[in-house]
Amino acid sequence: NMFRKSDDNGSRDGALRAGRNVRLAATLALAAIAAGCEKRASAPVTTFGDAMVEAQFGRSEKIVVPEILVTDDDLQSLPKLENVKHLELVRTSITDQGIEALLNLPNLEVLVLGDTRVTRHGLATIASLGNLTRLNLASTDLDDDALAELARLPKLESLRIGSRRVGDAGMTQIARLTNLKSLILRDMPITDDGLTPLFALTKLESLYLENTQVTDKGAKLLGEKLPKLHVHFPEPAATGTAAR
Repeated sequence: NMFRKSDDNGSRDGALRAGRNVRLAATLALAAIAAGCEKRASAPVTTFGDAMVEAQFGRSEKIVVPEILVTDDDLQSLPKLENVKHLELVRTSITDQGIEALLNLPNLEVLVLGDTRVTRHGLATIASLGNLTRLNLASTDLDDDALAELARLPKLESLRIGSRRVGDAGMTQIARLTNLKSLILRDMPITDDGLTPLFALTKLESLYLENTQVTDKGAKLLGEKLPKLHVHFPEPAATGTAAR
């Protein structure tokens, strides 16, 4: 009986150890699954659809697509997302039609769009996003008159805009954005005369001129009028690639 009791105890001890091993294995398995899920959740977003899903589930206030081309058709699938504050699409072929979908992002504060074919109609849509503080439209089909729409963005502090159809007259419209701190003008046939209206931008701290007709003399005069301003010209070798 004594030996039998010992055997029984040994059996119970073995069973207990086996149970603990099973529980430990289960715990480790669950931890591995959780780690895998966490890894997948933090994986880099590669497409517009991926970024949109992240925003839909509240995992991000940003939709950023750095490499994949985004088209008007892509934007048509954009649902209303009141939590999104930052939209950055580096490569696009977006037109005014696609821009209409941005109205589904009513609380947008930052809008960055790569090469577009946006005209005044599209800019008018963008200007209805009254919370914008940063707007980057590096390549557009805007003209001087179209820039009048920018006046509807009083909170704008940073503006980058490019269009070969915008000249000195367009600077009068930009000068109405009195809260601007940073301004990048790209691929514009503006001259020294076009800088004169910018004297009104007393909060301006940085002006970057890329592929314009402004001279050192004109930039120097603007700097004298706005002592806090830094005016930047790209190096000749970097023309067309600077400040991207």
